[in-house]
Amino acid sequence: IKVETVFLPNGISTVFGPVSARLTDVENVLAMSKLNEFLVHAQQGKQHEYQALGDGVYGGNLRCIRSYFKSLAGQPPLTDEQRRCNAAIKVCRQSIEWNYGKV
Repeated sequence: IKVETVFLPNGISTVFGPVSARLTDVENVLAMSKLNEFLVHAQQGKQHEYQALGDGVYGGNLRCIRSYFKSLAGQPPLTDEQRRCNAAIKVCRQSIEWNYGKV
């Protein structure tokens, strides 16, 4: 069972689901929820680009800001800019997690 939630800065939230899906079926849940299409439609004619803050499970399939993963063995370390980005995203993600306590 999967549920997709979106919390907006103005306090509005949306919930899609629950739907029956396997652990690796997040792309189909994303397609069913039409979240990506909503984000594209919401910014038509606007000068600002809207994106969701999400986790890496969405890959490149969503207009989504994601954290940089820690470097794996054999890969170059994260840059200072990537570490600063991760720190900023961490603060935003904490406020999102607080909302789950209310749901």
